Amino acid sequence: MLRGAGDFKNRTVVEYATLDVHIKNRLLPVNLRHAHYESDADFVVTLGVSPTGRLTNKGVYLDSVELAEEFAQRLTSVFDKRKYKSNYEIKVVVRKSTCTKTVTRHKIADSQKVREYLAK
Repeated sequence: MLRGAGDFKNRTVVEYATLDVHIKNRLLPVNLRHAHYESDADFVVTLGVSPTGRLTNKGVYLDSVELAEEFAQRLTSVFDKRKYKSNYEIKVVVRKSTCTKTVTRHKIADSQKVREYLAK
């Protein structure tokens, strides 16, 4: 488990794990493309993943690195069936935030949804 509020010297810091997906802008679905970068077809965009495995601009907040790594493995098999199958990279990242209430609330909800998704 990652450190929660009160586990740091600064009591207003909380840790969470998330997944960053690096993918070329031209390979993204139309609703996620960045129009500003249309002139550079090979510009790499960093997106997050929803708890159900869909690309999104908002990231997922997970309570452990192990859960994030297991989720990343599952997403690799899912993403290999899409049109960008060999042109993406998934990274597990641990971040810190001072939004303790919001992150803690999202960690609980998102972690539960990811566990349900992995159980399917």
